[in-house]
Formats: sequence, C-alpha cells, structure tokens
Amino acid sequence: MPTARTTRSRAAVAAAARAQQQQQESIANFAAEGFSNSPLQPPQPQQPEAGETRDDESSSTPSNAGQQEGGNDDDDNNALAAVDDNNHDTASAAPAPVNNNAPSNRLVRIRENFNAAGVRKKARSKSTYDGHQRNNLRLIVYLYENNTEMLVDQLRHQLDDVNAEPDYTDIVRRHPQYVRRGGKKSLNERKEEFRIELLKDVISDAIGSPGTTPSQQVIDFDAFTENADMFVNYLTKLRKADGALNKAGSYLSHRSSLKYLFRRYKYTPSRAFEEDLKECVEGIKRSATEACQAGEGNIYDGDRALTWPLYLQFNRWFAAMGGSDGIFDLSLRRANLMLLRML
Repeated sequence: MPTARTTRSRAAVAAAARAQQQQQESIANFAAEGFSNSPLQPPQPQQPEAGETRDDESSSTPSNAGQQEGGNDDDDNNALAAVDDNNHDTASAAPAPVNNNAPSNRLVRIRENFNAAGVRKKARSKSTYDGHQRNNLRLIVYLYENNTEMLVDQLRHQLDDVNAEPDYTDIVRRHPQYVRRGGKKSLNERKEEFRIELLKDVISDAIGSPGTTPSQQVIDFDAFTENADMFVNYLTKLRKADGALNKAGSYLSHRSSLKYLFRRYKYTPSRAFEEDLKECVEGIKRSATEACQAGEGNIYDGDRALTWPLYLQFNRWFAAMGGSDGIFDLSLRRANLMLLRML
C-alpha cells in the first residue's frame, strides 16, 4: 500500500513533466513567431489534479515515514534533476529569434557613407566622375610636355623622376607574344603608351580620386588662366589618330572637366577668362559641326537604311545565338523580308 511520501513523489514528478511539456510548447511558439514583445516566462508547476490522492502528512506514522525516507528522497532528487537537465538542453537548443527589421548590407553601406565625404562623391554618377578624371589627367600630361611652367614645382619634380628612366623590361619581353596575338602597335608605340601611363599614375595620386578634395596642388591656376589660348590650343590638338576632328560634344566635355577641376581646388577664374573661353568654345563647336557636315569621321547621326550585307550578318548572329530569343528574331526578320518582297 503506497504511503503518503510515495504519493507525494509521484504527484511531484507528474507535475514537473507537465510543466516541462508546457515550457517546450512555449519555446517553440516563441521561436516560430520571432517578434514577441513580452519576455518568455517559464510556466509554474501546477498543483495535482483533483483525481490524484494526497494524504495528510499528519496521518502517517513515524515508523512508515522513516522506512520510506531514504529511498523516496533519492528517487525524487533523481527525477527532478533529470527534468531540470532536459529543460536546460531544450532551452539551449532553441533557435535564436529572427529580427525581420534588420537593415540590408546595401542600406548599412549607405548609412556609413552618409557624411560630408560620401555625399560629395554622390553629387554625380561614377561615369561622370571617371570622365572628368580622364580628361584632367590628359590635360596635365599635355601641360607637362608642352608648358611645364604651368605646373607647380613639386609635381614637376615628381614627373621628372618617373620620366627619367622608365623600365620597359616587361614591355619588351611581352611584345613578341603581343604580335603573335594580332597586335598592330609597334614596340616604340607601346613604350610611349607605357610612359604616359606612368605619368598619369603620378598625377592621379596627386589630385586624388574624383569627388574628394585634392591633397596636393598641381597647376598654377593664376598663370594658367591669364590667357584662354593656353586651354584652347590644348583643345585644338585633341584629334583622332588620322588627324580628324572629334565631335563637338567631345570638346564640350573637356571644358566641363576643366570647370570641375577648378571646383575641386576651390579656385574661381576671372570673368575675363570665362568670357574669352566661352567665345573660343563656340568657335570650336561651329568648326567641328562644319567638319562633320563636310564628311569628317565615320559616325553618322540619324537613321540609315539597312544594307543587305549587314542584314545577312544580323541573321548569322541570331542563328548562332540560339535559344528562343535568337530564333524569334531570326524568324521575324525573315518574315519582314517576305512581306517586303510581296509589296
């Protein structure tokens, strides 16, 4: 016949088991929702149900209590320790809550770059900055080789050191391989290109990346802006390899790059220089437009009729492309040609 101590031990174990099950369900629901505002509170052990027997401790005799005390205490402690270990393992194995409001990596970078230097770089697109950088490097190289007195002494000495004895070893070693691959440039032309790139690297380090404030002065702007002909002569020498004139928009981009260089150095040219430069650029635009109308260059504006050889070449390209897009374009072109023959 079970004693009062045994009955209470069984009731405690059953209550602890129900509490463990409820706690596991609460942890699972919390991990699934992930956005609960209230902290997880472990459920409290419930009292034994009405159907369970719980005798009054006072009704047990001292002899019965003494006989069961040693064994029942060990059973209770082992059962409760097992329940506690299971609860600890379950809580540690539960997944961490997911924060659905965490910012993306792109948003984090935007926030980090939202400062004086970052917003300055965002004032224009990357392609615009790259175009200004190329044009300004080309201008400074021109000044170094034709009007070196326009450069500050520090930059001029740096360029002299690089230009004194360029190392063409790698260019000479790779030139036979370049020729075997179909290269058309001579060894001297490739050496010249390599030398120019070395000069541009020094200038690029001096003026810094686009969108930033330069750390080193490169041009004596006061001497450079005394006469607009200095820059106009540079523009008139910007031609293609065969001596042909560029389009008018190309010359306008170089003038915009010069203005951008002034802004980077916070230099304001005189009004006389700006007016003289504006008048000269208008003449450059008119000359370039007249040259284009006279047949200069191989780039044409407007629509032109599709020639038969180019039509056949398009068909070969679409056939080689394969896939649904290539087959559709090839079929559409051939269907249009059939309709034109029926007219």
